[in-house]
Amino acid sequence: MDGCPEHIAIPDLFALYNKQYRFGAFPSHKSNYKSLTDREKGHGSPEDCIGCRQCEGQCPQHIGIVDWLKKVGAEFTKS
Repeated sequence: MDGCPEHIAIPDLFALYNKQYRFGAFPSHKSNYKSLTDREKGHGSPEDCIGCRQCEGQCPQHIGIVDWLKKVGAEFTKS
């Protein structure tokens, strides 16, 4: 995401979360999550969010992104 100091792929992570919510958990979702949060590729994970809320100021849907990132991270990191 442009402007995220932690390089979190917010739109992609939210899209993946929505797929999992709508269609259920698939092994590919967890794999995609790992790819989207791969620090070696320069990506941040929801756990890296510093709560600066720059993303919320840019969000056309006025979503509470910082709070939702916690839910997204919890969904894909649970056992």
